[in-house]
Amino acid sequence: TSYVQRVEAQVQMLGLQNRVYYHGRKSLAEIAAAITNVDLGVIPNRQTPFTEINFPTRIFEYLALNKPVIVPRTRGICDYFDETQMLFFKPDDVTDLARVIQWVWEHPQETAEIVRRGREVYMQHLWTEEKSRFLTLAEGLFTGPIAPNA
Repeated sequence: TSYVQRVEAQVQMLGLQNRVYYHGRKSLAEIAAAITNVDLGVIPNRQTPFTEINFPTRIFEYLALNKPVIVPRTRGICDYFDETQMLFFKPDDVTDLARVIQWVWEHPQETAEIVRRGREVYMQHLWTEEKSRFLTLAEGLFTGPIAPNA
C-alpha cells in the first residue's frame, strides 16, 4: 500500500474523516496559492538520518509569504536558523509541537518578530545571492591547480 493509503486508513481508524482531507496531487502554483490561505506552516518531519541533515524548502516558501512556520529542531535547519529566527519543536514529540502551536496562538506579536527575523535569513538565500555563491564556487573548481599528467 502507498503512504497516502496508510494515512487515509489511519484517519478512518481514528474517526477523523471530518477533520483531515486529502486533496490529491497539486501543482506548484496550487501549493503556493494554498499557502497564501494558511495562518501557520508546520514542517512535521519525523527524525531520520535524512531529515536530520535536510533543509525543507517549504520553510522558505512559508517565509516568502510572511507566514510563521514551526519546524523540527534538526541540524539541517539549525544550520540556517536560531531560536530568534524560527519556531522550533522537538522532533517526534507531538506534545512539544502542540505546545509551540499554542504559543504561536497566544503570542502573535512575538511570532511576527520571529517571522521578520526568519525572513532576513530567507532574503540572504534568494536565488540571486545563491547563484553568485554557486558561480564563484564553480569558477574556483574549474580554475584551480591542474594536476600533472600521470
